[in-house]
Amino acid sequence: LMLNQSAQKLSGTLSVGGKSVPINSGKVLGDQISFSVAGAQYTGRINGARIEGVSITGNAKQNWTATRGL
Repeated sequence: LMLNQSAQKLSGTLSVGGKSVPINSGKVLGDQISFSVAGAQYTGRINGARIEGVSITGNAKQNWTATRGL
């Protein structure tokens, strides 16, 4: 996951099956983020250099985490 923030807008890509897929509708509000990728909706909470969240595809939910790279 590669994210870029400009004010409250979020852009970037997510690697899915070896391919980089652009994120859509990316937003940052305080410590909360949200974006969608290939039909899945991602939400999360920023905590320092880490993001913890949930992705929803149809009726399936999955936890996810991301850590800031150097």
